[in-house]
Amino acid sequence: HGFRKAETTQRCLEAELYFYARIFGFDLADPVEPVRIENL
Repeated sequence: HGFRKAETTQRCLEAELYFYARIFGFDLADPVEPVRIENL
C-alpha cells in the first residue's frame, strides 16, 4: 500500500492520534474528526 495524497496521510495520522487519545484518556489540542472504535 502507499498513501500518495498528503490529505490521506494527514487523515491517517489524525485517526491514529484520536485512537491513542481515547485509549489513554488525554484531550487533543486541536479538533480531530472522530473515528468509530469497535469493542471499546
